[in-house]
Amino acid sequence: MFNTSPNTQSGWQYLLYLPHWCRDDKKLVRVVCSSGAVVGHKTGNAEKIPEGDVHIPNKWKRQELVGRQYREKKKVKRETRKQRQEARARGEEVDVPVTTTIEMMREPDVTMLPPEGDDEVKADERMDEFRHTFPTPPPTSEVLPPAPAEEETPSTAPTTVEVGQAGGEEEEEEREPVEPKIMFTTSMAYPSERSYGLIKELVEVVPGMQYFRKKHFPITKICDFANNRGFTAVVVLSEDRKHEPSSLHITSLPEGPTSYWRLTSLELGADMKHGATCNPDDHPELLLNGFGTRLGHRVGRQIGSLFGAIQPDFRGRRVVAFHNQRDFVFFRHYRYVFRDLENAEKDDRCALQEIGPRFTLKLRSLQLGLFAKRTGEYEYVWRPDSQVSRKVFAL
Repeated sequence: MFNTSPNTQSGWQYLLYLPHWCRDDKKLVRVVCSSGAVVGHKTGNAEKIPEGDVHIPNKWKRQELVGRQYREKKKVKRETRKQRQEARARGEEVDVPVTTTIEMMREPDVTMLPPEGDDEVKADERMDEFRHTFPTPPPTSEVLPPAPAEEETPSTAPTTVEVGQAGGEEEEEEREPVEPKIMFTTSMAYPSERSYGLIKELVEVVPGMQYFRKKHFPITKICDFANNRGFTAVVVLSEDRKHEPSSLHITSLPEGPTSYWRLTSLELGADMKHGATCNPDDHPELLLNGFGTRLGHRVGRQIGSLFGAIQPDFRGRRVVAFHNQRDFVFFRHYRYVFRDLENAEKDDRCALQEIGPRFTLKLRSLQLGLFAKRTGEYEYVWRPDSQVSRKVFAL
């Protein structure tokens, strides 16, 4: 705020009135040129940084104080880090502070599985939709206690026959793992060029995956057709209005479930710099990380059923990883390379070379049974209001 007043000797004098919150902390000094005109003003004493919640109405002054506080904090961190490095160079033990992440501040969830496993989950695995893909050991005494031994009497003889028949049925269920056979199609009759590139690379990544054109058939008819032809799963790729791959529907056959995933951050292997190639006949190793809840365990078993329980070909050196972090599932496809094995002193004798593609999945819904968008029964549906807190995760 300027105040102008005429003066016969020096012309116009410009006086600056400071706001009330900094009048006492600063000294105003006028800079006058040889002709007597005021050129500008400068301050004498440096202003102190206010402590606590102080409202400063001047926007430029707020920016200046915030920048000064940022530089002070950065200076303190730099000095602390320098002292820590000097102490480590002297051979002293230094307590490095642990960085606090959102995963460490995760709110407790009753559906979290213990690291040593859970007997109830093992019992569910023997009865879920993926029991034929992943062979499970027979039930232990902790889950199903054995029947007490009784003497053979005429009254118990028929009971013995029934138990034997039931045991035969259990033995029939515990068969060899089924080799995956997956039908891959699209929700549109004519996919874009980018969708074709993703289809081509995913067919080489997942063993047993075959691509079929959708034409004019609905998804429900496609699921029935694949179920009658012996397919174990149906994967449907969808696009958005910009003709970019945007979502995936994964339906496990013959009983379900059906999961709907949002697909983002897509980068094809053909577009990667220094990309590698692979032999699609070699079965890759599968890594599932971070699926710690009951829902995450169920979704992880569905993803694992796409690759099956077949022994991987280690000579191919292929690794497919699904890494869950904050309910975002990151898909990566690598090939590990060994170099300079004779030199045992080097620590980087093994390296990873990405093959591609890479993308990120976000679970939107999990539906019981086969694909039925309107009449289906949902186990899980993501909504914006269901994840208000950033410390709550579903998978």
